[in-house]
Amino acid sequence: SASRQAVWEALNDPAVLKACLHGCDRLERISDTQFEATLTTKVGPVKMTFKGAVELSDIDPPNGYTISGEGKGGAAGFARGGARVRLVDDGAATVLTPIAVLFMDVKTAIAVVAFFHLFGNTSRLMFFGRLVHWKMWAQFGLAAVLLSVVGAALTTSLPSSVVKLLFGLFLLIYVALSLAGPDRVRLPSTPALLVGGGVFSGFIAGLIGTGGAIRSMCLLAFGLPKEVYIGTSAAIALVVDATRLPVYLAGGFIPQHFIPVLISLMVVAFIGAWIGQRLVRRVSAVIFRRVVMVMLAVMGVKMAVEGWHGLG
Repeated sequence: SASRQAVWEALNDPAVLKACLHGCDRLERISDTQFEATLTTKVGPVKMTFKGAVELSDIDPPNGYTISGEGKGGAAGFARGGARVRLVDDGAATVLTPIAVLFMDVKTAIAVVAFFHLFGNTSRLMFFGRLVHWKMWAQFGLAAVLLSVVGAALTTSLPSSVVKLLFGLFLLIYVALSLAGPDRVRLPSTPALLVGGGVFSGFIAGLIGTGGAIRSMCLLAFGLPKEVYIGTSAAIALVVDATRLPVYLAGGFIPQHFIPVLISLMVVAFIGAWIGQRLVRRVSAVIFRRVVMVMLAVMGVKMAVEGWHGLG
């Protein structure tokens, strides 16, 4: 739910990096690219403390960097590690739903991806929940919740072919706007933008399952601190997901025999994410984004054509 720029800024914040490093007790910046760190880890009953340095390299704002660290733990010896971080803008629902449609009905795909989205936003709130801008959440979120119910109810009454056509058209518009450059769009930071954005984002989220791009554009107009932006966006998305999911379930989007499969799908998703992150390390951020855009464009055309033919 957070934009690539917001996540990039967060991943350059010592407090956020400290939370991301398992066992990190202390992380202090000593330069633009270097930090001093203290980490504690356990191997069986033995607890070991390492003191050392963390460095950022291969920096490509706001697409990613390489983070590496090394430290000494006295009798425990020497430790070294690292990882390559790459960021892209595309929301989970925008990318996952077209893929899920290859294997199931479009309405089922929207509901299944909504479950993943719900779990993802819950995890974000574990880190940023205390930083939610509640006034902004109320202005945007309440409108989004109300219209998400309207959009979800409309989806239940529409044939799957119409929903597939609408999603295909959305993907094509999304790709076109992304290639044109979203940074060219400047929105006024007014309460009317929050209410209007909530109405539009909530309705689209309920109708076809993806409203994150609209939400990000509206919230970024207010220049929120990165942590506040992530927390507020996740809090809004969480209530929208929690509102539209019961409507999908009541509409029979997920057949009874399919519910146990959700657990296996979560396992498959984690395996896919593990394989994906290994592949992404070998591809530049620019090439990766181009591949995603081509995939979304192809799926958009496919869904739009199939949806159109299904109308007859």
